[in-house]
Amino acid sequence: MEKTASIEEVRAKVGNGKIFSGESNVNRAISKWHILSPLFIALPYSQDFKPVMLVDGFKKSAFKFNKKKSQFIIIYSIFATLVSLLLFTYTKNEKLLNLTLSGLIVTLYLTIDYITISNNLQSLTDRNVFISNLSHRYKKHAAKWFFICLAIGLIQVFINYLAGGFEEAAYRYGGIYKLIMAGEWWRIITASFFHSGLTHWFSNLAFALLSGPLFIALVRRTGLFVFISGCITGAISAYFLYFFGLTSADAYGGISAGIYALLGYITINSYKNKNIKTGNLHISIVNFLFMSTALSALLSHSISNTAHISGFITGVLLAFLCKHRDKYK
Repeated sequence: MEKTASIEEVRAKVGNGKIFSGESNVNRAISKWHILSPLFIALPYSQDFKPVMLVDGFKKSAFKFNKKKSQFIIIYSIFATLVSLLLFTYTKNEKLLNLTLSGLIVTLYLTIDYITISNNLQSLTDRNVFISNLSHRYKKHAAKWFFICLAIGLIQVFINYLAGGFEEAAYRYGGIYKLIMAGEWWRIITASFFHSGLTHWFSNLAFALLSGPLFIALVRRTGLFVFISGCITGAISAYFLYFFGLTSADAYGGISAGIYALLGYITINSYKNKNIKTGNLHISIVNFLFMSTALSALLSHSISNTAHISGFITGVLLAFLCKHRDKYK
C-alpha cells in the first residue's frame, strides 16, 4: 500500500503521520478508517491536508464505509446476544443470563450511537473535524492527565511503603466508612488517592486519558477543580449509602467519580457551546453513561455507580455555574 508520496497525486495521511499517495491507496485507507482514528486527505497539487469528511469526492465513500462498519458491529452484537440467550435457555446458567443482558445493553448503546452519529452525515462530519483537530493536541493534553494519575499512584505507593503495606495504609488514611462515621471526615478527601490494585489504577488512567484531553480541548483548562470536586462528592455519596445501610461495602477508593465529573462538564459544555461542533458528543457521553452504569450494576457489585452518577451530576452543575472560555480552534 505504501509508496513515495507525490504532490501530483491525491494523498492520505493517517493518525501516525504516514502518507499514502494514489487514488487506490487513498480509497484503501478510507475503507479502513474509523471515526476515532484521524484521516486527512490532500488533493493533487495541494499541501493542505483536510479531515476526510471535508473533502468532496471522498466524503460520501468515507460515510458509506463507516456506516457499514457500524452496521456490522451491531449485527455481530445481536448475533452474539442471541447465541448466549439460546445457550441460557438450554442450560439455565446464570452467567449466560448476565451475558445475554450485557449483550442487550451493548447492542442498545451501539444502536443509539449509530442513529446519532454513523447514520447522520452532518454529525459524522462534525465529529470527524472535532477529533481531527483534537488529534493535533492530544499528546500534549494527555500528558497532563497522565502525570496527574501517575502522581496519585505514586502517592499511594509511598504511603503503602511507609505504612508497611496496602491494607495498613488504607486503614490509616483510606476511605473506611466506619472511621468516617466516627468523625474522621478528612478521609472523604484522601479516599480517592487509594486504588484496590494496579488494574483499578490502570482502568482509571485509561478513562482519564480519554476524558481529560476532551475537557482541555473544549474548556481550555485542565479541569482539576471539576475533577477534585467530583472525587469528593463521589466519596460522600458512597459514604451515605453505607450510612443508610444500602451497601455491603466497607470502604471507598479511586478517582472514577472525578473522571465522571469531567464527562458531566463536557456534556453540558458541548451542548451549550454553539461555536464548537462536536457531532452530538453530549448524546454519546450520556449514552455511554447509561451503558457503563447498567453493565457495572449487572456484572460488578464492587463498582460504586452512586459515586459515578454523583460525580457526573457534579460536573453538570459546575458546567452551568461556571463561565466557559471557549478558545478552542
